[in-house]
Amino acid sequence: MGSSLTTSNMFKENKINVNDTLVELESVDKGEGILSWNFDTNETETTIVTEKKIHVAEESEVFYLYCGENSISLTAYHIIPVYIDGGEKQEIAISELEGIEYESIDLVSVNGIEAGSVRKASSLTDSTEVVTIKTEAGYYFSNNILICD
Repeated sequence: MGSSLTTSNMFKENKINVNDTLVELESVDKGEGILSWNFDTNETETTIVTEKKIHVAEESEVFYLYCGENSISLTAYHIIPVYIDGGEKQEIAISELEGIEYESIDLVSVNGIEAGSVRKASSLTDSTEVVTIKTEAGYYFSNNILICD
C-alpha cells in the first residue's frame, strides 16, 4: 500500500507547499511544481508532480507528525525521512516512529533540520478519501514538513 495524505474533513489542515504558499491538496495536479528538498545541497527546490491518485482508505490508522510549530496528519503507511539520535537519514513509516523512545527524532522542515515527534490519532480513516502524490524528487513538503511520496 502506498503512502498518502488525507483529504477528508477529518484532515483538512493538510496543505501542499507551492513555493512559499500553502495550497489545498486537492488543487495540486500532475505537472505542477511543488516544494521539495535536495539532500545533496540541503536546500529547498521545486519538484514536479508526476502522478496524483485519489482512493478510499478503508481502515487505516492515522498519525500526527509534529515539527516545530507545524503538524500534518498521515496514514500509517506514509514514509518520513528522519534523522534518529543524530544518525544518518532514514526513511521510516510513521507508524514505526510512534511510541518508540528515541533521544531525538529530527525532521526536515522548510527552515532546515528540526526536532519532531509523532502521535497516534484516536480514530481510523474509516473509508476516508486519500490522495497519493508522486514527484520527480521522491519528496515534497506538506505543512512545511518534508515527507516521502
